[in-house]
Amino acid sequence: MSTESNRPTATLSRAARPGKSTHRPEWRTAGYCASLCLAGCSSGSSGSSLPNTLPNFDTATFSNPPAVDNPYFTLIPGRVTTFFGESPDSSEVIVIEVLEDTREVSGVTVVVVQDRVFEDGLLLEDTHDWFAQDDAGNVWYMGEEVDNYEYDDEGNVTNVDHEGAWEAGQDVLGLGTTARPGFLMKATPAPGDVYNQEYYKGEAEDLGEVVALNVDVTLSDGSMHTCLQIRDYSALSSGAGEYKYFASGIGLVLEENVGGDDPVELRGSFTPGENAVPDFGAAIFSDPTQIDNPFLPFTEGVVHAYVGGAEDEIETIVVEVLDTTRDVMGVTCAVVRDRVFGDD
Repeated sequence: MSTESNRPTATLSRAARPGKSTHRPEWRTAGYCASLCLAGCSSGSSGSSLPNTLPNFDTATFSNPPAVDNPYFTLIPGRVTTFFGESPDSSEVIVIEVLEDTREVSGVTVVVVQDRVFEDGLLLEDTHDWFAQDDAGNVWYMGEEVDNYEYDDEGNVTNVDHEGAWEAGQDVLGLGTTARPGFLMKATPAPGDVYNQEYYKGEAEDLGEVVALNVDVTLSDGSMHTCLQIRDYSALSSGAGEYKYFASGIGLVLEENVGGDDPVELRGSFTPGENAVPDFGAAIFSDPTQIDNPFLPFTEGVVHAYVGGAEDEIETIVVEVLDTTRDVMGVTCAVVRDRVFGDD
């Protein structure tokens, strides 16, 4: 096992999202052809037109495919995760939600994940991605529905296309070839592993390469993670691709181009349900009106005013911490008055 002193380290200002690149085409290539046939990949005897790096879907078994609990890529229904990145010209927000929905793809029940990309507040891409986990623990990427949006200078939608859509076992574009699924995440990734993440000849030929284990990553909020590093690239492009960093028990935390620029990083996630509700019964309130949390302090008598506006309206918000209290569920609470004013 690597020691702290010899681990590769990536200390970055920002960082990423699972399953795809922040820019189309989804995966960019390293400019070389991997000839290594990995364990679990199809051999040349399965079809001369298929790459040796294509996992063998026909031999995989799926007893409970929607239960995706690979430690590097866990899908919990209802979980919403956000990522953020910025450049000198724009900012990007990515919102990923694991839906309660499932569907059948190539005879396998898959989890549906909605992935939305916003640039400067405008929705650029809205996809529904399909994933399944086999009995060995490999997570398969089974296809996606895609809506890509274009806008005019006023922010009005001018065009919607579906570039990048594919479905395992289908020829959705009528190319005369059947799309095949690949690994989104291996059960036991090891440095040097190379595998197709999807294969739709001439349209989607994305690959992953396991670069390293135990890579130390520091995000802009100061959080530190020990990560699996994977390089995503495409056999259809000459670019070097991008690095993705996955932390066990969390998932994707950082994405950046191989050159180290355009990072997109994890900002947070929320999972609804009983386990997400704080245990009020276990809380102790010795002096509940003394609210001195550094991120949300409430000091009696303090008044804050906020002003914002659009092109045709100015809005003022006045927040005042009153000198009164009231009891709620046996706890004495501070009272905060919040008023919103329009132009009038």
